[in-house]
Amino acid sequence: MAVLSGSAQDDTGMWMSASVTKKLSSKWSADAEIEYRMRDNISQTDRLSVGLGVGYKLMKGIKISADYTFIEDYKDAGNTVALLDFSDNASQYNVPSYTYWQQRHRFNMSVTGSLKLSKRWDVSLRERWQYTYRPSEDIYGTYNGQRRVIKTVDGKGENILRSRLTVSYDIKKSPIQPYVSCEVFTTDRIEKMRYMAGAEYDITKQHSVKLYYMYQKESGNDENSLQAIGIDYGYKF
Repeated sequence: MAVLSGSAQDDTGMWMSASVTKKLSSKWSADAEIEYRMRDNISQTDRLSVGLGVGYKLMKGIKISADYTFIEDYKDAGNTVALLDFSDNASQYNVPSYTYWQQRHRFNMSVTGSLKLSKRWDVSLRERWQYTYRPSEDIYGTYNGQRRVIKTVDGKGENILRSRLTVSYDIKKSPIQPYVSCEVFTTDRIEKMRYMAGAEYDITKQHSVKLYYMYQKESGNDENSLQAIGIDYGYKF
């Protein structure tokens, strides 16, 4: 078991993703997405993920969807004090900084309602139930040239409600559509707030690119914050 200390942190990252969406019928669609994130002032891998999902147009302006995402988080434990069992006795040792990959499985169920306020302005509200499961695993590190279990991560499941409001503007005779959004992550309290501002550019009817800025603030004792520049590529057929 490793003992780690935490404190409030402000970080800058970059998020990049690519997605493919297939229209199966007038109501059904399927999609796949891969994502890569960086942290520590865009100097370190944060996570890799791949997801699959389906969507169904319930009625005009209302869509429901479900998806699964497999996530690999890249963790940096830093210098730790670990309880290592080398033989018959367990003792504390100072373990040098080490990194490891941690898996997560995520399931989402979403309902999105869209409304056209005017010829140019659109607003949408997405309510998403998110369940994330982190399997238990032993984390290995090297101490005195020997590979040892230096940390055990317990299995854990978490439910969270994500509510996102988006307002977009359709510029006349332009393939660029700017937008802003605000998202609230809620359990029995507000866990974090995420704000985004960006624009979507339709290269063709099938290809599009989104560029955005994101700012995220976590609640709790440490109140960590993150800002990130993002780019998303989308292909529809």
